[in-house]
Amino acid sequence: TAMQTKTVSSQRGFGGWSTRDLLVTAVIGAVFGVLFIPASYGLIGAQAAGPVVSYATNVVWMMPPFFAAYVLRRPGAALLIALLAGLIATPFTPFGLAAAISFILRGICVEPAVAFVTRYRHYSLPRLMLAGLLAGALLMLAYAIIFQSLNFAFGVLITVIGVIVVSGALSAGIAKILGDTLARTGILSNIAAGRRETEEI
Repeated sequence: TAMQTKTVSSQRGFGGWSTRDLLVTAVIGAVFGVLFIPASYGLIGAQAAGPVVSYATNVVWMMPPFFAAYVLRRPGAALLIALLAGLIATPFTPFGLAAAISFILRGICVEPAVAFVTRYRHYSLPRLMLAGLLAGALLMLAYAIIFQSLNFAFGVLITVIGVIVVSGALSAGIAKILGDTLARTGILSNIAAGRRETEEI
């Protein structure tokens, strides 16, 4: 009916996102933003342990955009979550604005990787992990070209590159497992990941 059409229309925004999608995004961003605060202090210890251990923490930092991309299955989800989590965590981390830049950079790397590999339709574990490998490669290029921060001896450099790329795949895989676990509880019943859409390889 016209009334129903109007109601549905009034709940749509942000390029076709529903009000529920936006609310869920805000909640996910807030949760990860809060979790990032203690995690950022742990990163200080990881940095003291050397570059390999430090870059291995990328598994943690890339998880929110992959989780959002898998759960919401909408263009822009990964980038928006990274932005929200970064803005929430930044005032409380020892890294300040650099933390927000780091979070947003990962969202920028994850978003095109998910779009290219999954087409926002197919979210099997192999596809998501492939997207993770691609996102990790993009992040590595950003480190090397934009920040010029991969100035290590050859052996360490190769190890660091491998860690960055593989950590992206692991992060994507863990994000899917976490999303599936939550979906089985019914928490995500009205969200894309909870509707058990076909996940073709």
